[in-house]
Amino acid sequence: MADSFHAVCAGIRSGDLRAIDVAVALVCDGPKLPFGKTIKCSLARALNSQRALLSRLDVQRLSERLALLAALPFPPTELRYIRRLVRTPSP
Repeated sequence: MADSFHAVCAGIRSGDLRAIDVAVALVCDGPKLPFGKTIKCSLARALNSQRALLSRLDVQRLSERLALLAALPFPPTELRYIRRLVRTPSP
């Protein structure tokens, strides 16, 4: 399973749009996963390296997820990385 997520991260860094779609879906809608915090943080960091390739819909989904997580009494760790991803201006 870890190899799959490493492959998605590598795909994101190489600019693969399908890998970006998978990562956004996992970060925004992903079920509870074993090591989910680590996986979602890694995916968000990889997405940050290819911000220019994110569609408006992707940014909107990430923003909605950010708002949902920020409202929790104990926000998860990935909130920090999603916040960086959404709030950092595109190059």
